[in-house]
Amino acid sequence: QSATGYLATNGGLPVTVDQTYTDVLPSINLAADVSKDVVVRFAAAHNLRHVTIADLISYRQAREKLIERVATFTTDSPIGPLQGYAYRSPFDEIAHAAFVYNGVGDGKNVLTRLHKPNIVKDLFTGQSRMEAVLRHFKKAGHGVLVCLRDGAAGVPVEPVGEAKTAEADRHKQWREVGVGAQILRDLGITSIRNLTSSVHDYKGLSGFGIEIVGNERLEG
Repeated sequence: QSATGYLATNGGLPVTVDQTYTDVLPSINLAADVSKDVVVRFAAAHNLRHVTIADLISYRQAREKLIERVATFTTDSPIGPLQGYAYRSPFDEIAHAAFVYNGVGDGKNVLTRLHKPNIVKDLFTGQSRMEAVLRHFKKAGHGVLVCLRDGAAGVPVEPVGEAKTAEADRHKQWREVGVGAQILRDLGITSIRNLTSSVHDYKGLSGFGIEIVGNERLEG
């Protein structure tokens, strides 16, 4: 694999490729799919170095820019004006967007919704779901909506109904984590309350300098 390679999965054994790439020591690595506590104890017992996926992501994120802001605009919404920002990533020519309601304050504990448009789901539930997001923003007095698009007009990259693989899911998640986190950082945000209707663990988010201080259930 290439030096930019398997870290894009944000998980699994092939992340050692990236560690080899960043290491000035002989290219000998051990990867094991075990808990962090076990790795820490094993490394201490055998005088070995150890790093986490978040460590590797943090190292590369400090040296690689995944997005750039390309436009700023305002738009009306049922709860008032939103400040909009458009971003682009090297992955494709499709723009990602962020919408800020009433600013982000000091950038801490900001109610945030990471939204992935899906033309099939949004066709039937999109408007009601977005209205629910805005109600949460209104109640909190502020909020940030980050729209992460992985296909034109929100169409999923994979054919509708096709079985998903763990590898594809990890690759997509790393893109969402990396791009979404850098958008949040560009907005001056350092910690978020994740507005979500599911238990979605954005592994590695801390590696991009964003802390999830809690999850808020998306009701309605």
